[in-house]
Amino acid sequence: MFHLGATHMGLMHNAILRGYNSVYQQAKHVRDEDKAAFIGYALTWHKLVKSHHDDEEAELFTKVEELLGEKVFEATHHEHRGSLSTS
Repeated sequence: MFHLGATHMGLMHNAILRGYNSVYQQAKHVRDEDKAAFIGYALTWHKLVKSHHDDEEAELFTKVEELLGEKVFEATHHEHRGSLSTS
């Protein structure tokens, strides 16, 4: 179970990083006529990151701690609460 979860998490974080990279690398090349579409693309990436973050907080961390019977994500919860404090 944990192997599959770790694989999923690794793939998800890879997709997030690749999305960030694409926004960062392409931003300087966006033409005026493409700015609205590019902003939509960047906002879609942000929505993915926020959704993933919120799901981790609400579901993953809580359920894993229940399964293990101990609070193993205290530091992670604290870190997460500060990372996306706006929105």
